Amino acid sequence: MNILSRMKQKLFGPLGAGAGAFILAVASTMSYLLGWLRDAIFARTFGITAFTDSYFKAFILPDSLLTIFITGALLGILIPLYVRAQKISEEEGAKTFGDFFFVLNSFYAIAAFLCLLFLGPILSLFFPETSVEQMPVLLQITKMLIFSNFFFALSNFLGHFLLAHKRFFAYSIAPLLYNLGIILGILVGSSEYGIYSAAYGGLFGAMLHFLLRLYDFLKSPGRFVISFDIHNPLLRELLRSMWPKVISLLSLQIGFYFFARMGDGILGEGNYSSFQYARNLQSFAVSLFGISFATAVFPFLADFVAEKKMDHFLFRLEKSLGQILFLALPSAVGVILIAPEIVRLVYGVQENNILTVMALIPLALAIPLESMNHLLVRAFHVLKNTFIPMIASLLFLTALISFSLLLVFEFNFGVEAFGIAYFLSFVVQVIFLFLLLPRLAGSFPWSDFFPKIRKTCFISAIMGISVFFTIEFLRNTHYLPRFAVAVCVGIVTYFAAALLLKSPEVYEVPFWKWYPLSRKKSQTSIQKIDDSV
Repeated sequence: MNILSRMKQKLFGPLGAGAGAFILAVASTMSYLLGWLRDAIFARTFGITAFTDSYFKAFILPDSLLTIFITGALLGILIPLYVRAQKISEEEGAKTFGDFFFVLNSFYAIAAFLCLLFLGPILSLFFPETSVEQMPVLLQITKMLIFSNFFFALSNFLGHFLLAHKRFFAYSIAPLLYNLGIILGILVGSSEYGIYSAAYGGLFGAMLHFLLRLYDFLKSPGRFVISFDIHNPLLRELLRSMWPKVISLLSLQIGFYFFARMGDGILGEGNYSSFQYARNLQSFAVSLFGISFATAVFPFLADFVAEKKMDHFLFRLEKSLGQILFLALPSAVGVILIAPEIVRLVYGVQENNILTVMALIPLALAIPLESMNHLLVRAFHVLKNTFIPMIASLLFLTALISFSLLLVFEFNFGVEAFGIAYFLSFVVQVIFLFLLLPRLAGSFPWSDFFPKIRKTCFISAIMGISVFFTIEFLRNTHYLPRFAVAVCVGIVTYFAAALLLKSPEVYEVPFWKWYPLSRKKSQTSIQKIDDSV
């Protein structure tokens, strides 16, 4: 018992950067796996129907409210302002965080109350194609998700307060409880409550998410004071700074809303659900190779900009983009080739599985571009420019809608139009960001980057050929060994080819045992830049 008490005291306490990063990495991996399990149970229980379309559509309004009033402020803005206030005094830091907490949560609560008050007319206005039978489902689940997001709003503020005080455990573990809540809701209540059981489980999971972080907050010596000082200059700076990020985040929500409307009014039942199922699979690779790399590299880029070492900044950016491509491009090729096996493995046998496969294949093309986009956007944020990423996101949205309409109405595409438009829109956004980057950071080292792209493409092609013939050879076998063998063959072929062709990124993949050697090579490269400067 004494050991457990000491372990709890250690976990629910401040941690160093290494321990914090380890907990974040482990919890993130577990969250991805639980998310897959959640989606698998959901799909196997409820299938691909008009009811699942209504369930996924119900997220759009609550998530948009959360983005406008909470998420846009938290992502990369709130903690630096809070730390700046703390440097003035502990009292000023506590009061400033209290201003942030009270004002933004109050705005969210007022907006949520107004939406709940007029929810029927709002949903009828925004989803006019929804059938009379489905509207009560959409209405009820939207209500529960708005209440769930109120717990998320409070929890996410507490989480960032804990993060600012280097308390990582509750911040990292809370998302697992949300996924567990949904899983339990479906397993326990699906027979009685149908698809509502997933929303009830989500509400329960959101409460657990909040309560865990509240427990850690109450154990923490740090506190903030509920305050409402609208004249606080840091609060005003927060409100000014968050809008470009809000617009950027909302562009994706608007895109999903557009897809939901097209699914309802044009493509028919199950198409929007199929797209969401496919995107949940695709986003795993993006999170693993895009968001994780971008998050890890962010502080290094920030240090180089703060020290005005733009050569170092560009070197690290180019190197990290090469590493992202080295992992994301073969992932995209693999997902395209074994899309039917992946969908069958995760979602089981569904009548409309073919729709999910058709959506997943073009979505997989976006994995490398979307992964690079996460790092490029953060690079602009490091350069203290949020306007260009905002314009890029609006270009993305315009392209997304335009390509979707063109593919559906001119070329008679079905659900695959969503995936193709998603991919082409990221092409537009990434090109735009690359074109604007030199204005802030100097010339990007394309002479170093292009050879890496060519080599990675060649190695991915070799891997793709090996996977293709493996799938064909095992075509008449059960999908599970076909999936497992194809994945193993692809991984072995890719890394063997990368080693034979001396691709530099292969030595820099963190889980390789010779990673310290690659780190030494990186430091040597940086030193060469120092010498040249």
